[in-house]
Amino acid sequence: MDILHLNYLPSNIVVKEKKILEMAKAAERKDLPIRFLVLNDSLAHTAGNIEFRKIGLPQQPKLKKLFQMLFRYTYLNRHLKQETFDLLVLRYPLAMGIGALKFYKHYGHKIYTEHHTNEVVELQKISNNKFFGRLVSTWERVRRRRFLSLCRGVIGVSSEVTAFEQVYHPNGRSFTFSNGIDVKSVPFTGFAGNEEVLNILFLAGRFAPWHALDRLLAGLKQYAGDRRVRLMLVGNLNKISHIGDWNHQENPNVELKMYGQLNEPKLTEICRFAHVAISSLGIHRVGLEEASVLKTREYMARGIPFIYAYMDSDLKGNEPFAKRVPANDEAIHIQSIVDFYEGYSTNIGLSQTMRNIAEQRLDWSVKLENLIKFLLAERD
Repeated sequence: MDILHLNYLPSNIVVKEKKILEMAKAAERKDLPIRFLVLNDSLAHTAGNIEFRKIGLPQQPKLKKLFQMLFRYTYLNRHLKQETFDLLVLRYPLAMGIGALKFYKHYGHKIYTEHHTNEVVELQKISNNKFFGRLVSTWERVRRRRFLSLCRGVIGVSSEVTAFEQVYHPNGRSFTFSNGIDVKSVPFTGFAGNEEVLNILFLAGRFAPWHALDRLLAGLKQYAGDRRVRLMLVGNLNKISHIGDWNHQENPNVELKMYGQLNEPKLTEICRFAHVAISSLGIHRVGLEEASVLKTREYMARGIPFIYAYMDSDLKGNEPFAKRVPANDEAIHIQSIVDFYEGYSTNIGLSQTMRNIAEQRLDWSVKLENLIKFLLAERD
């Protein structure tokens, strides 16, 4: 049985797609019958069971964006003709694109579409132009029913996403494949000891609306507690982050430190100073209640307790190392974060407990073994 995991990622950000790399390494270590193909416009490289293949988009920015959108299925079809496979896990590339119906009619009987979000809602919510957002969202909702009905089944990143996608293919098979992490590649740091200043860590490769950094900044403006707080921001800050709204003179008890994007070993050096970390605070902004956020899994592997504002596919919601706050757009109550830290600050074994759970339940090797069992459970 030969299973191909296909990803259409035309943006240059593909070179930072850690998730696919980690999955490929885990599958290779376990000798699982799955290989990975990433179609992109910046990298041509093969290593073991993963291949990055350039698709050759125009370099003029506006023309490039148009080609990315209109000819995605043309590129997919062209490169799949070079492959032989029994099953195809397709990172769902949306319904828009010339030749989409022909593509699904030809390959649908081998395809499980993989969904990371509720695309219909997200397309409308993240668009800068409300009219255009409604237009593409409506197109997606209408066209996808035909396409997904031709496929073998759907795979969702959370049970909520899986249930949403299955509405469009009620007779197909379904599976929830929540995000994992390559635990061994993440250094164990634990959390810092009790100090006068509470260090709050917020990791993001690129800050986005669903991270909701603005909620945390609003809470820091309102914070009136005695303990000094330092917010450590790691990642690419942009207008979406609302960092420009912060006035450094507004609250003398709060300090902001911005590190930009960090790689190892510098990233681990910074993480060792953290007392508590922040995961996504705005998943509701893309129409979801449940998710499996990669940052959460990294905090678990590092052993840093964290704050989050959504239902996590792999957490019960009452763990002593994680505090779930309401999923809304209100300011985060900073004193509650201080109290949360003080409640576990002397629990010496808490970080190791987090690491153990990450190894046993969240590692990609465990996740992929379950996925392969599902895919092989029904054969023609």
